[in-house]
Amino acid sequence: MLVACEHYGWKLAFIREPLEHPTPVLFATDRDFVVVREDGSIDREPEIEIRH
Repeated sequence: MLVACEHYGWKLAFIREPLEHPTPVLFATDRDFVVVREDGSIDREPEIEIRH
């Protein structure tokens, strides 16, 4: 999944590690980001706060 996203210009920024499941966060631009959910799906409107 991550390799496919990188092909389209997305870059792994960090992995958020909540207790239940690590969540990869990918960025295309400073404000355009997605998260990869546990089932492998892409969430384009995640409910997480990004600190810059």
